[in-house]
Amino acid sequence: MRPGATPPRVEPVPVDADAQTVAVLAEAFADYPALRYVIGPAGAAFQERLAALLGFFVAARRARGEPVLGVRSGEAWVAVALATLPDAVASPATLDDARERTWALLGANARARYEDLGERWGRLLVREPHVHLNLIGVRKADRGRGLGAALVRAVVQRSIAHPTSRGVSLSTETEANVGFYRALGFELRGTLEVGPGVRSWVMFRPT
Repeated sequence: MRPGATPPRVEPVPVDADAQTVAVLAEAFADYPALRYVIGPAGAAFQERLAALLGFFVAARRARGEPVLGVRSGEAWVAVALATLPDAVASPATLDDARERTWALLGANARARYEDLGERWGRLLVREPHVHLNLIGVRKADRGRGLGAALVRAVVQRSIAHPTSRGVSLSTETEANVGFYRALGFELRGTLEVGPGVRSWVMFRPT
């Protein structure tokens, strides 16, 4: 955040702004190694496929009543974060249907790569109850304003307020992000290759 600037205001994103949430994440993750690995090579349909997968992630948070947080600039949402709470509720049948529709669009190979990715991440799973920061993204034009850090701090506050949470976990597939999260109190739990040429850093911030 620039010196003298007003701290960003983090708010719950309303359901009717889910399309904006997906658009922010699609811009932020257009070149992200893990999602490129899952979805497949860039091509004419890549952004459509990326939006479909991100749309499912947003729908999953909504179906389970989990946090979708954001920062607005005027009427537009320009930064968003999705999180999973401890003791997550079971997925409703409507979410199972949405999952199958998503993978039918993306294909069996993409699903297999995603499930393999999840299995590898599981090797460094944080065992204590915690909040997991699933995704965080900021519009390119709004970076450098401290919006990402404000969202991370808001997720940390959710963990502090939760009766069973012992901290916040996340993974990043961009090594340059490790220093950013360290500055916000996260410690490195481990690193491993989760796909061909894709390395993941798993981090945790005790609360």
